[in-house]
Amino acid sequence: MVGKQNIEARYGEKVKFTKGDPMQFPDFKMTFNGTRNVPVPQYTHGFFVYYDFQIVQNKESQIVSWSSGTGDIAPVSFSVGEKRFQLELGISDTKGQLQSNELVIELGANKVTK
Repeated sequence: MVGKQNIEARYGEKVKFTKGDPMQFPDFKMTFNGTRNVPVPQYTHGFFVYYDFQIVQNKESQIVSWSSGTGDIAPVSFSVGEKRFQLELGISDTKGQLQSNELVIELGANKVTK
């Protein structure tokens, strides 16, 4: 079943995710929406795979997308309110190798400047 389990999640920890199951972090709720293939003709495999996550805080919503692209696995930065975060998939700077259904959210040190 999709969308049944609400997962309590903490920053800096490995969190298992499945499509449609919300993960409740201290500052926002995050839900994995699935993957999508984006054509890239120059790339040998012909496409990049993007992992799309919906972030919700109060009435604000945004989509954060992560991809390893050509294999340079790096976190994706995003902001919620005045706080910055990093979404890590594949490998984490602090937790090492991640399984294909694991992520780490790191709370950034800098506030968002407008």
